[in-house]
Amino acid sequence: AQGFSSIWTRKIDGRVESRPNARAPTAAETRFQIWASILSGAKAVFFFTYQSFQEPSADSKAALEEWETNVGLRTLKGEETEALKELGAVGRKLKPSYPLLGRLEPEGGAVVEGDILARRFEDASNGRLYAVFLNRSLTEPRPIPPELLGRMGLAAAKPLEPGDGRLVAVP
Repeated sequence: AQGFSSIWTRKIDGRVESRPNARAPTAAETRFQIWASILSGAKAVFFFTYQSFQEPSADSKAALEEWETNVGLRTLKGEETEALKELGAVGRKLKPSYPLLGRLEPEGGAVVEGDILARRFEDASNGRLYAVFLNRSLTEPRPIPPELLGRMGLAAAKPLEPGDGRLVAVP
């Protein structure tokens, strides 16, 4: 999330950093990060947890306990957090498209209409066209404007949840 640091950057170069505004991304920001990457032409997206099997030092543990410790992908005890559950939900939604993502080539730049970004892609293996839509609003669902759908070669689409995106085949 722009302007903020997540839990894994709170100890830098052996010293504890004090960042009063540090927080983990919200569910909408997590979705946005993933779909913005895809809209930009990413061939794959992955997340991982920084996890050590060693007990943290006393000063590190004290610093971690001082912060919101359940905002990463796992708690200090290794339990799932809401952020990890959200990543799983987005991953399940994208899973059928994993092979396709690696073959998509951007066709021109992104088009913006209000809070919705859109970009066309071509499948390099067969020439089929696709469109990726992204809701830039992190707080409100947004419909995809009819003009934007028309520019992408589509007639209709369901609204997008905050920060969410969609990959659609163009007929």
